[in-house]
Amino acid sequence: MTTTQSVPVFKLYGEHQDWPTPDLLHCEAIADRSRPLDWVIRPHRHAGLFQLLYLRQGRALVQHESEQHELGPGGLVVVPEMSVHGFEFDAHAQGLVLTLANPLVQRLGERVSAALLTQLLSEFRLCALNTSRQHSAIDNALQQIHAEYVGREPGRTALMEAQLAALLVRLIRHCLPGGGTLTETAGGAVDHFGEFSRLIERHYADGWTLALYAHELGITTAHLNGICRRTVGQSALQLVHQRILLEAKRLLVYTAQTVAQVGDRLGFSDPGYFTRFFKRQTGQSPRDFRRYAGTSRW
Repeated sequence: MTTTQSVPVFKLYGEHQDWPTPDLLHCEAIADRSRPLDWVIRPHRHAGLFQLLYLRQGRALVQHESEQHELGPGGLVVVPEMSVHGFEFDAHAQGLVLTLANPLVQRLGERVSAALLTQLLSEFRLCALNTSRQHSAIDNALQQIHAEYVGREPGRTALMEAQLAALLVRLIRHCLPGGGTLTETAGGAVDHFGEFSRLIERHYADGWTLALYAHELGITTAHLNGICRRTVGQSALQLVHQRILLEAKRLLVYTAQTVAQVGDRLGFSDPGYFTRFFKRQTGQSPRDFRRYAGTSRW
């Protein structure tokens, strides 16, 4: 087992410093970063950044947390903030990687739909573009963003953001269940959901009750649950449990901490309660999960 320190947090892969432009996005060809590294991007994470990887040609093996997936031509990957991910590409893979800073995502939410954009980017997704029309639309949208990104024409930032908003609308249609047709919430509810997501990120290991989350937001627990169900189709407690479970999986896979230590770090004073929680969520005990996941990583 490795330690969490062995899963580096990068701005761009291999770089701890911000990229050398004032933009809140970065767009580059897969080959630009992968070819010098023998087409292998080792597992890493990004703080405050979301990534979209589009594979136009070739194949790739995608690692997300403890799982591996195959990606073929026309495949697109959505990588949420701080999720462990890595890639192994064919030697002639072609495509683009788009990296978005969180402030830009928040701004785009005002144009697109904060609720739907949060739903799109908050989970790791493999999206297959099944028709030539879908493939062409996404390919063209990314090509336009890349061309504008590497150029220095007047109005570059405004045009890139408009192109990016159009791309995200297409991805919401293609990648979300029902094509992104779930009911969009009113502005206040969207704000509450976004703040709830940020509170979860700060306090998921602190043992906060739903009542405490709701109090911090200035609403009732019933109102909070209603917002979550309308926005992403899940209860507030499910969202909190998902974040706890994700961190539990990371600690089990990437550290040598005992099951009891992992549980304690996540706010479970009773190791048995942590084991029951984990098994109820995954169907496996923490030890069985660690044993399987530890043999499946590359």
